[in-house]
Amino acid sequence: MKRFKFWKLDAFTTGASAGNPAGLVLLRPDDSVSDAEMQRLATQVAATGFVTEVAFAWPVGPGELALRYFSCEREVPFCGHATVASMYQLLSAVPEYRGLPRLALNTRKGRLEVENRIEAEGCVFIAAPAPAFPDIRIMASEAAAALGLPLAALNRHEISPDSVLPVSECGQKCLLVPVAGLDALIACAPSYATLRALADRAGIEVVVLYSKETHLADRALRTRVFAPAFGYLEDPATGSGNAALAYWLRRSGAWTGETLAIEQGPDRVAPNLVTIRAAAEGAPGIGGCGVARIEGEYLLH
Repeated sequence: MKRFKFWKLDAFTTGASAGNPAGLVLLRPDDSVSDAEMQRLATQVAATGFVTEVAFAWPVGPGELALRYFSCEREVPFCGHATVASMYQLLSAVPEYRGLPRLALNTRKGRLEVENRIEAEGCVFIAAPAPAFPDIRIMASEAAAALGLPLAALNRHEISPDSVLPVSECGQKCLLVPVAGLDALIACAPSYATLRALADRAGIEVVVLYSKETHLADRALRTRVFAPAFGYLEDPATGSGNAALAYWLRRSGAWTGETLAIEQGPDRVAPNLVTIRAAAEGAPGIGGCGVARIEGEYLLH
């Protein structure tokens, strides 16, 4: 039996919204854990929906951590919400990291920087991984059918039914689907099996729906994010999916670089809140906070 320091965290919430649950395992320098054990632990806590992903973090130098992420089914190259929640917890509550202005993270998607803005803004900012725009061709009509959306629900100002939808990668390959309004976005209720079949067939991992109609006046976009390739349907608050959308909007000229305030999730009046902040140089920052729900030890038998 092995013992690991474990937190259950909710990302992108201060408690008013549900957030997105993630696990954090903080490994000590003398801890020994294999890939198979990390996957087994993640499967045990994520298969029932207790969390969506588990982040494993361990120190590799002063102010520097390595991070890996696992869902109930597989390793995830980068998980934005688990990173935001984990770094908020470390920088706000764990003695050896509390109050540090910055941390460096070594991930499967490269070296990323964390900026501690807890005192000033109540959040941390995580540099987004470098983008890619894979040439994956999925028609808007095909995506709408897989999502159970009528064609009339798509934003006809941006696409037509025979348009090829953009795919933007920021940790995961994200299919971007513009929706005409908030009602259609909230009403979307896809079948996991149908959406998983599209993801497996086309080679995508995440589907990001977005609308310019929001519930909160200070938000620019409402999104919903589905992640069938990782073994579950909806990701209620996500860093990488929203960053992938921001990268695409920037590339297409629809985002000019101002702070992008996003509300996310199926709850109309209490959405989760994600902030994407452009950087003068380098990657934009994914901003958010987190709440610790459970702290203790995980016993892996």
